[in-house]
Amino acid sequence: MKKNKRLLILAVALALAIAAMALAACDGKAQTAHTHNYVEVAANSPTCVLAGNSLYYTCECGRYFDANKNEIKLSDTVIPATGEHTETWEVDVEATCVRDGHKYKKCAVCGEKLDGEETIPKTGEHTWGDKLENGKAKCTVCGLENEIYKSENGKIYFGNYPQSEVDDAALIAELNAKAGEKPTLENAHGWSKYIKFYCEGEATFEEDMWYIDVEHGGNKYRGVYFLTNLYFAIWYHNNNSNQLSNGYEVETVYWFKWEPIEWVSVRTDDNKMTLVANLILDGQYWSAADDGYKNSNVRQWLNENFYADAFNDVEAKFILQATVDNSAASTSNPDNPNVCEDTLDKVFLPSESEVTTMHEDSFAINRKTTAYARVRGAYTVPESNKGLKKYHGYGTWWLRSQNATNATKITTIMYDGSILNDYYYRADGIVPALLLTL
Repeated sequence: MKKNKRLLILAVALALAIAAMALAACDGKAQTAHTHNYVEVAANSPTCVLAGNSLYYTCECGRYFDANKNEIKLSDTVIPATGEHTETWEVDVEATCVRDGHKYKKCAVCGEKLDGEETIPKTGEHTWGDKLENGKAKCTVCGLENEIYKSENGKIYFGNYPQSEVDDAALIAELNAKAGEKPTLENAHGWSKYIKFYCEGEATFEEDMWYIDVEHGGNKYRGVYFLTNLYFAIWYHNNNSNQLSNGYEVETVYWFKWEPIEWVSVRTDDNKMTLVANLILDGQYWSAADDGYKNSNVRQWLNENFYADAFNDVEAKFILQATVDNSAASTSNPDNPNVCEDTLDKVFLPSESEVTTMHEDSFAINRKTTAYARVRGAYTVPESNKGLKKYHGYGTWWLRSQNATNATKITTIMYDGSILNDYYYRADGIVPALLLTL
């Protein structure tokens, strides 16, 4: 009897042990076994006010493990806040053209204001309005007026470009001294090469023709120096040179003064006016190929080189981007096949139809050359031509229109105002046009 009682107690104990084992689980639920499902918690750096943490893992059972999967407490992952601020400057008063600004230090993380403040000097840079009144722009901050263009005797003076030649020997000597050594093929000595022409957007430079700009006595001057005369055509390397015919010889530095550009307003509407230069300002090859005004050398030169040289940033603000008509109608021949798509330009050459309209409106279309245009190879009627005495100083200049029967020929305005054609690879004068906001 006692023996059976002992067996019964053992059996009950064994059953209880088996039940306890079956109920054992990491989360207290009945299951036979548990494999941890590690979920990574990325490390976070502490900030001045927030604690960070090292990388650790969690499991659905509520336990925590370090990077090596060793069990830890959650508190073991905590990285205390640094208490160190990340300094940055906060501007609370912006500087203007006439007023100083102010800034102070603060924490970039928590925003707490820190020790340190500074005055921001006034910029001296004005914020110009979008419209002109009597040729003047007004600063929207301080009200200062800035003369953008001047109207005088029916002409508009806007922008600056090298024009008249310096003939004062003393001044020439001073400018030569400022310019320093003359450029050579091996060493430009600070002088810049002229662009010969653009082709497919790439510039080809004159190998032995340079320029340099010098400030002197409150004026700006451009020096020009060359070892070979500029040929009258891109590919014809002979002695036929407008530059030489105009009296400019090699290995001599010539100086030209930057002066306001004189324009004629040929049309005013919709708060803008169309300006056409009143002088031939430069000499350029029209193009290196007969593939239209859009791809021409002269268009790229006008909108990159001339535009950057002739106008400062404030003046450029008031030059509108024009939709330039390059259709057959712009050539005065509605059946002209040698046309291209319209272009968007800041500066452009007039078209044949535009100068025809100018002539009908009693605007003279023949133009005199500046001395600078002559040194740049623009054809000019010389004083030695007695038969053309009344046209002495007048030159020929390019339009943007191609000839209807020969794509290699471009419409040009002659010294007497007649309209003829010349080959695109020849050097002729430049009379720019643009739209100016009012």
